[in-house]
Amino acid sequence: MSSLAELPELVGFFSYSRDDDEDFKGSLSALRDGIQRELRAQLGRNKNNFRLFQDQEAITPGKQWEVELRNAIAQSVFFIPLITPRSVGSKYCQLEFESFLAREQAIGRTDLIFPILYIPVPALQHDAKWRGDPVLSIVGQRQYVDWRSVRHLEVNTPAVREKIADFCRTITEALNETWVSPEERRIIEETKARQLAEEQRTKAEAKQRAEEEQRRRQAETEAQQRADRERAEALRRAAEEENRRKAEAEALERAEKERAREEEEAKRREEQEQEQAFAAAKRTDSISAIDTFLASHPQSRYTDEAYTLRAALVVRDDEFKAATASNEAAALQAFLKRYPKGTLGDQARKQLKSAPVSGQQRQVRNVLLVACLAALGLAMWLVGSLMMPREQSQFEFELQSEMDVLGNFLSASKVGSQAECLQKCGSTPECNLFSYSKASACFLYSSGNFRQNSFFNSGRRK
Repeated sequence: MSSLAELPELVGFFSYSRDDDEDFKGSLSALRDGIQRELRAQLGRNKNNFRLFQDQEAITPGKQWEVELRNAIAQSVFFIPLITPRSVGSKYCQLEFESFLAREQAIGRTDLIFPILYIPVPALQHDAKWRGDPVLSIVGQRQYVDWRSVRHLEVNTPAVREKIADFCRTITEALNETWVSPEERRIIEETKARQLAEEQRTKAEAKQRAEEEQRRRQAETEAQQRADRERAEALRRAAEEENRRKAEAEALERAEKERAREEEEAKRREEQEQEQAFAAAKRTDSISAIDTFLASHPQSRYTDEAYTLRAALVVRDDEFKAATASNEAAALQAFLKRYPKGTLGDQARKQLKSAPVSGQQRQVRNVLLVACLAALGLAMWLVGSLMMPREQSQFEFELQSEMDVLGNFLSASKVGSQAECLQKCGSTPECNLFSYSKASACFLYSSGNFRQNSFFNSGRRK
């Protein structure tokens, strides 16, 4: 048999709810009749060799209903379930589904159920719900057709007739697909079994001959194999010794690499800690934090920058003390112009609100005071120059105003004047540059370059 469509008698099964048929005044039976007539036409069949089984029509009164139903399904080669909320909940429809699934398996096909969604079933919209339902799980897995939009139309209307024609065409194509009957499958399987048995017998004989040949060859080569084993054993021992020596060398190399890696990692962690500590000290914006960093890390890549930053903070703090001590608006404004941010800036702004406004008389006094201080500074410089030890003249330096030094740092100390800082550098053999902070801090360098900084005066040995 080449297809199900060539069976002498074709029977299909129409599954539906009688209550739905009664409520809609036999429209479901009319639909079944329309499908039956269309299938007869497409399959080239007549009433004698094709029918679409419907229980209300085919089971006569007095017969055992369930037995007749199972017998009808046992003869059917395709199954059309009409899906409605009533049919989904009907135990009879569930029985029909289960019976035809067994029939479909016996036929050897998996494409002979053609569901029609006639009335909306909410559970079909939820994956978890339809998969857990014995009827909806089959409907959901098979490709059903949706007739909800035409169920209120008469069967003989063009729209419904076209829908029936398309539906029947799908069934006709499935029935015309190549099919092997159970009896033909049994014959094919028996033939294959005989062929397999013959192949296995032939293979067994060939295997036996091969084993005999193998035993013969093995007997001929046993002496050679013993010699080979002895030679292989000697080579194995030599290889093991070589592998042992290589393993020891590799272990030693790994240990050296691991030690180097640990040292590098420790160095990296130390540098990272120094970087984090210096960043934290800079964020605190205080001399005590910089001093703590210098005490903890006296020799680090940030030491020079820390001393420079400390000197700048000393200058800033001294200027803040002077500005707040004077309580003059001009001094506070000058401080805020240079240091607008930070805690000291906030304090200066707060004090500026209560500082008295200077009049012309205060301005005149300030000018005189500045002039006096300038004269006093000049006098002190002249006296210091005259009283400077004679041996200092041997220290010849190129001086730079408002410059500091960036280079190889030697040391830092508190001094009273620029001359004293110059004296320190001159008496230190390895010192070639000095930088004097206006906050009375002296920084010595072995080498480096000048850079602009209004808080420092510097010098280079000639």
